[in-house]
Amino acid sequence: MDPATIAWNVATLLAQKFLDGAAEEAGRGAWAAVTRPLRDRFRGDPLATDSLRQLEGTLRDRFRGDPQVTDSLRQLEATPSGQGREASLANVLVARLAGDPQLADELARLIERAKAEGGVHIYLPPQPALSAPASPSPVAQLSSRFMQVFEWHKVYPGEIPDFLEQVGGPRVSHHDLSTEQHLIERLDTELLDFTTETFALGPDWLLQGGTAKVLRSRDFYKGVERLADFLLVQSLSTGDRAKPWNPSAYMHSILYFITEQSSPLSSFRRNEPSVEDFESQTIDIGAIYKVPILEFRGREVYRYYAIRALPWSYWRSNFQLVAMMAIADACGVVVSGRHLPSSEDVADLCGGRRFPVELTDDFRAPDWRPQYPYLDTDVGSEPEWYQQKWSKYLSYFQDQGYFESIREAKESRDRAWLNDI
Repeated sequence: MDPATIAWNVATLLAQKFLDGAAEEAGRGAWAAVTRPLRDRFRGDPLATDSLRQLEGTLRDRFRGDPQVTDSLRQLEATPSGQGREASLANVLVARLAGDPQLADELARLIERAKAEGGVHIYLPPQPALSAPASPSPVAQLSSRFMQVFEWHKVYPGEIPDFLEQVGGPRVSHHDLSTEQHLIERLDTELLDFTTETFALGPDWLLQGGTAKVLRSRDFYKGVERLADFLLVQSLSTGDRAKPWNPSAYMHSILYFITEQSSPLSSFRRNEPSVEDFESQTIDIGAIYKVPILEFRGREVYRYYAIRALPWSYWRSNFQLVAMMAIADACGVVVSGRHLPSSEDVADLCGGRRFPVELTDDFRAPDWRPQYPYLDTDVGSEPEWYQQKWSKYLSYFQDQGYFESIREAKESRDRAWLNDI
């Protein structure tokens, strides 16, 4: 099957699954009548539950951080018979599957299994032009994204009212969350702005305007002296530097350095960034900063910040990337390395264009261990071999004022901490 056929099969099968679930929930009276035109397209016995569940799970797992797929899937689930819902998901999937043959093959096998087990014969309607895909209304998309934000941060729907109350946010009731329409009526500017600030989202992402990046991407190229203050103060701020969310959060934060998994010479050999031969490693390295802002019901809730990727092989950006690793370590932040499948994935994640769902789980062993000098309070006290290995880096760091920036950031953090007590 070609990507377009796979995409439409996936959308149609999932629409049937969501329709069945909603019909059982509401009682098969009025709902069945409303959705009969779509349901009549299906022939044969009921679909196999396991195969459909696996099809849906594969799609959700693969595209957890992709806003367009997530939005389209959520809208199809909410109103599976709604005009354009299937077309919206199918058109979004076509482009994704064209660039991922392995996923396309996996979905095709699941489609065939669902059809075989359920005896299903699907009539596919004429496909709209890919240049003008159908999409959910901006208002419906707004409510979907609002709920998605809390799901990403492990705050479950029934917990949202208590979470917002704990963090001093606008009041939201369970009634407001009971239907899409009630939520849309509740989503005013104050609530949207508070959610954007709390989770450090891109300023226009919830509203789908402007850059529409999930996260704002920070850029420390030729500005690494600002990193320590960002890690210890800015990233924890509620908007007022004197009032941090959680002054001690940096002690449980992680700065993940992200690079592509395979080298240009081999799709099987992983890149292990090295300071010894960095000129020959034509890879980009960016970062995601994961920092807890508060504890809610016994678990930490994190913010995530994207940091733009830089070329590892260029001497200036290499020195600055190593400096970022060393500064983070000196600030008490855990430094870890992660691989993504391709350079495009690195650019998207570190550019803030998708949410870093890969890093939302508990801390695991790093895929690679970054190399950087340890910036002790007295660098001269380190062994001679250490001084020789890192002499170029340490001299550069000293000339750029990185040691002083660390000291100033710690003092600023301590003042904010004292003011908060």
